[in-house]
Amino acid sequence: MGVVGYAGGVIIGSLLMRKARLEGRKAAAYVGACSLIAAALSIGQTFLGCHSVVNQIGQVGVMNGNESHPVWSTCYGCNCDAAGLYPVCSRDGSPYYSPCHAGCTNFTFERAGLDVNFNFDKCSCVADGTGQVSRQWCKDDCETPLIIYLVFSTIAGVISGSAVIPGVLIVLRSVPQEHRSVALGFSGFIVSLISTFPSPPVYGLIIDTACIVWTTACGGSRGSCQIYDPKLFRQRIYIFQGALRVFALIFDVWVWYYAKNLKLMEEDEDQDQGQGAEGEIPRHPPLSPSFAREIEDEIKGLQVDGSDVLARKMSM
Repeated sequence: MGVVGYAGGVIIGSLLMRKARLEGRKAAAYVGACSLIAAALSIGQTFLGCHSVVNQIGQVGVMNGNESHPVWSTCYGCNCDAAGLYPVCSRDGSPYYSPCHAGCTNFTFERAGLDVNFNFDKCSCVADGTGQVSRQWCKDDCETPLIIYLVFSTIAGVISGSAVIPGVLIVLRSVPQEHRSVALGFSGFIVSLISTFPSPPVYGLIIDTACIVWTTACGGSRGSCQIYDPKLFRQRIYIFQGALRVFALIFDVWVWYYAKNLKLMEEDEDQDQGQGAEGEIPRHPPLSPSFAREIEDEIKGLQVDGSDVLARKMSM
């Protein structure tokens, strides 16, 4: 939804520049306002969370505080070290990392069309007394927060996208006409160098700092992350994103200061004034008969190319 909102924002930004005809500092102020709103939305998403099944398992791990296996209590011992993530829940909704971590020793399954539902019983670690767990009993409260998140992402995308066209015009109008292609290419190079290229490893590093359960790959090396601390994950991602937008706002203020007399729509105005009532370029009026005969006489007298004479007469 954020990508769709961003694309729509680019169109809105172009229409805004065409209709409102923002010039100089007004356009720079609009770009800065968009950065400020986007930063506020990013920081606001820090407080938007929910309790999914995996998140609940992560919270259990944080409460247990075991550094080696934070989602396992003493009930599981060390017999489930190789068990993969397969979330199951008891009848009261309590989540478990896997049936092994629930202490289950037996299972049954039932078919529902193309789906197969597994039910596990004889689970010694289930506290509700039933001794049973299943994925069908897992519940979360993420429906409403997900809708709010999608709305926030769409709004942030529209606002960020609407600042693209004013920003590009500021770049193009800030340099001489013969240097505009170089300026646009250099701007894209800077964006790729400090944003597009390093963002995957940087964000990956930030995400990894919120991991609390890692898998073990062949040879005993660390594999991929299975469980994250949901609160820490959310805070670090969106606070970092908001800080980047605030940092960009500083440069937007700098641009606003130097954009006092910058004209962004001047060329379009000149083109509009040069067009006729029906949008056609006005033609030169026809030559008068006497002027045409004078040109013809000179051509015959000088016996030179008529185009040179015509050009000379037109310049008089």
